[in-house]
Amino acid sequence: MKVMRISINKLFLASLLTILLMPILGRCDGEFRDVIPHQAGLSEYRRVLEQGISCCTKQEWARAILNLDEAVRIDSSDATAFRFRGIAYFASAQLAFAITNFDRALALNPRDEDSLFNRAGAYRILKNVGAAIEDLSACIKLNPTNVLAFKTRAACYSELGRYEEEIADWTHAFRLDRPNAETLVMRGTAFYLAGKPEKAVRDYRQAIEADPVAPVGYNALAWLRATCPIELHRNGIEAVANATKACGLSQWESGAYIDTLAAAYAASGDFANAVKYQSQALGTKTSSESERVEMQGRLLLYLRNSPFRESPQKGKASVPNGA
Repeated sequence: MKVMRISINKLFLASLLTILLMPILGRCDGEFRDVIPHQAGLSEYRRVLEQGISCCTKQEWARAILNLDEAVRIDSSDATAFRFRGIAYFASAQLAFAITNFDRALALNPRDEDSLFNRAGAYRILKNVGAAIEDLSACIKLNPTNVLAFKTRAACYSELGRYEEEIADWTHAFRLDRPNAETLVMRGTAFYLAGKPEKAVRDYRQAIEADPVAPVGYNALAWLRATCPIELHRNGIEAVANATKACGLSQWESGAYIDTLAAAYAASGDFANAVKYQSQALGTKTSSESERVEMQGRLLLYLRNSPFRESPQKGKASVPNGA
C-alpha cells in the first residue's frame, strides 16, 4: 500500500545514527563518562580504546577508526574495539567493513546484542533482509524487551511481504512501548496488505487519536476510503475531509498528500477537483520519479472521469506516504 512504506525507511534507515547507533553510543557515553584518555597509569590499549569511543560519541568517525585500529593492533581479543570500529564503519557507509567487525565482535562475544542489532542494520541496507531478520531474531532471543529490534524486524518482514509476521512484531512492540502515529499507520498498512481493511481503519483512527496534528493518519485513512477495492470501505466524503486535513497539516507541500486528495475527490465523483489537485500534486517537488509516473497515470484516469482503485489482490496496494 502506498501509505508509509517509505516511512518505515524514514524511521529505520534515513536516521541511522539516531535509530541504530545512538542507543549504543548513549549507553557507552555514560559507561565511560569518567574516563580521561590521558589519565596517568592508563594502559595504552585502554587509552586508545577510550579515544575511539569518545570519537564515536562525537560522530568523528574517521578519527574513531584510526584509534580503534590501534586498539585492535594492541589487543585483538576484546570484542569492544571491534564493535565500536564496526559502528564507525557503519556510520561512514562502509558496510562491508562494518559487518566484518561485527562478525569479529560476535566471534569473541556471541551475546553482544549491540553488534547483532547493528549488523542486522547493515544487512538490511545491503538488501540481505533474510540475514537481517536472523540477527534481529537472535537479538530478541537475548533480550525479549528490545522494542527497537521488534520494530526493525517488522520493517524487514514488510519488505518481504510477510505481513502477518510484521503485524505480530508491531503488536509485540506496542506492548513494550506506546505506539505513535507513524507506527500505528505502519501496522495498519500491514493489516490492509494482509487483506484486513477493517483493522487498518482501526489503526489509522488510533493514529489520528495518538497525534491529532500528525498528517500521516489522516492521509492513510483518506487513501483507504478513496481507493479501497471493497466498496463497503470506501467513503468519498470522509476521504476528502481527511485528505484535506493531511494537506493542511503539511502546509500543502506534500505531493503525496495532495495526490490522496485528488483520489478522494475522484472517489466522490468530483473529477474537476480531482484533475485540479492531481495537477497540483505533479507540480510539487517532493515526489520521486516513480511516484510521479503513478500520479500521471491517475491524472489520465481522472481526465476520463474514472476514479482510481487499488488492486483487489492482497499485497498489491500502494498509498501516498508524504515522506
